[in-house]
Amino acid sequence: MSKKKKIILIISLIILCLLGIFTFTKALHMYRNTHRKLDTLLSQTSSAKEDTQAAENSLTLLVNNKPVILPLDGTEREFDCQTLNTEFDTLFTTEDTDHEIFINGEKMENQSHSLLLDSISATERIAVTVDGQNYFLRTLPSDFPLLTPLGEGSEDGYYYTTLGDFVVKFDTKGQVVFYRKATVSNTGPFRRTELDGEVIYSYLQARASREHPYLAGVSYRTTSLILLNEQYQKIGEVPYMTETSKLPARYPLENHDYLILGKNHYILTTYVGKKVNNIPDSVAGSAYGANVVACIFQEIKDGKCIFEWDSTEHPELYAASMEGGDYTNASRLWSDYAHFNAISIDPKDNNFVCSYRNLDSILKIDRKTGEILWFLGGQLDNFNLTEDQQFHRQHNVTFTEDGSLLLFDNGCRVNIMGYPVLSEEEIEEGKRRQRSRVLKITLDENTKTVTAFKEYSVDGFYSASMGSAQILDDASDTVLFGWGGKSMAGMPLFSEVNCSKKLVNFEMLCGDSEINCYRVNYYYE
Repeated sequence: MSKKKKIILIISLIILCLLGIFTFTKALHMYRNTHRKLDTLLSQTSSAKEDTQAAENSLTLLVNNKPVILPLDGTEREFDCQTLNTEFDTLFTTEDTDHEIFINGEKMENQSHSLLLDSISATERIAVTVDGQNYFLRTLPSDFPLLTPLGEGSEDGYYYTTLGDFVVKFDTKGQVVFYRKATVSNTGPFRRTELDGEVIYSYLQARASREHPYLAGVSYRTTSLILLNEQYQKIGEVPYMTETSKLPARYPLENHDYLILGKNHYILTTYVGKKVNNIPDSVAGSAYGANVVACIFQEIKDGKCIFEWDSTEHPELYAASMEGGDYTNASRLWSDYAHFNAISIDPKDNNFVCSYRNLDSILKIDRKTGEILWFLGGQLDNFNLTEDQQFHRQHNVTFTEDGSLLLFDNGCRVNIMGYPVLSEEEIEEGKRRQRSRVLKITLDENTKTVTAFKEYSVDGFYSASMGSAQILDDASDTVLFGWGGKSMAGMPLFSEVNCSKKLVNFEMLCGDSEINCYRVNYYYE
């Protein structure tokens, strides 16, 4: 055999070997892939079978349209409900037709039963009997905060607030009248609104936003607005702000405040991370622009945005920041220089009045043009507040019946956000002077003067964050204090105080120091 033929033969053998290896590898891959698919299919089949068996061995009971699953072959006998109240019948329903079910000894007919609860407490139970086996529904969930009410409110009405993962309505003795598991965790106000004779309950529920993630390091939560009817049944949800040139589609609400002005008519707020380049030259960090938190609110009617305001379009606010205004972004990824936390509408002229914590300031904003009409407090103050009248890191600005402004002055003089950095001497001086109080301020907007000023306080109580204020009776100076972040041990969640007599009518204590009350509202009903 010639040398040339030997080379051709060797090359041919090599090619045959490579083809064989390739064919074997492909076959092995197909074999393994087939077995993976078969394993997955078997696993899914097994899982589905287990789910089916679990479903067959459990009973789903809807309590006020919220599910409670009873495992019929388990040892657990006590279960939580997600929402209950003492004002209307609790409705029990099920699609199950295979079991005989009794509720508190009464047989469930046609897969439905109603029951009016006398009370809601840690000791009260609802008995559910399934084919002779007893189960019990706690009227107060096992993870509900441990509360101790003291005293009694001065008028017939109800306290509305958020506690941990619940929205709660209490009577004036502190008994739970209604609760709903809502994963709110100190988010915005729980309110009662009457629209054309119809009662609407509302609150902000925390939820994650996949399209527009939470701004890291900023004190807020992404939320949606939940609407309930008079019997506490969910009737609607507003999950997003309205898309505009300032806001992309599906942008979430934030948790500090909202207003319901009518059916499908809302004031909603949000926080937006922006890179800005309009910071005045006199402000440190302005040269290259900065990542800041834009505080935006919208007036939305029938799904359309009819007014929108963006804090970053007002560059004078950057230099006015008292806390969080780091435009180098060295201390935080996002400069939370303004930090919106409350909005109201002035009944005299229909303009917006907003609280910005990190400016130490209340702003009046023209409802048509968006122009800032005046500043109350802070570095841009137009009313020449005296030292005693100045407030620090305030919350919850509202209007009283006589047209005065009412706000919760946290009195925080130490930068809890860490910027600007304070010296040890400044921190000690700030701690010495900080105290929380409620302020009632009457303004003459034409002359830019304070015509009346009054403060309400409880000695020794201080809250660096959150908090609320409501005057329940002017004659006796009865004030409802929501103590927010409770910066001192032993403080209640909220207190109703007759400030004239320095008499505490009612207060709600909580055994868990981690549970706070962002805001509390009182309604006469």
